[in-house]
Amino acid sequence: MDKETAKKAIAELVEKYNRLEKEGRLTRYNEEMTKNEFIEPLFEALGWDVRNRKVYDEVIKEQAVLRGRVDYA
Repeated sequence: MDKETAKKAIAELVEKYNRLEKEGRLTRYNEEMTKNEFIEPLFEALGWDVRNRKVYDEVIKEQAVLRGRVDYA
């Protein structure tokens, strides 16, 4: 994704978030919905391969670490 396309995608995510907040619908979002609709699209706009479409695993979800788990590594 080129820089301008990334900026546009991020701006659309911000607009969506603001619209949902204004409508009072954000309180209905759980963690999975938030990841699917905001976090992963943001990471994709920033160039992360969160769905691991390539041969190698670039992003690992729910990774075990020293003291628990992280959502993305």
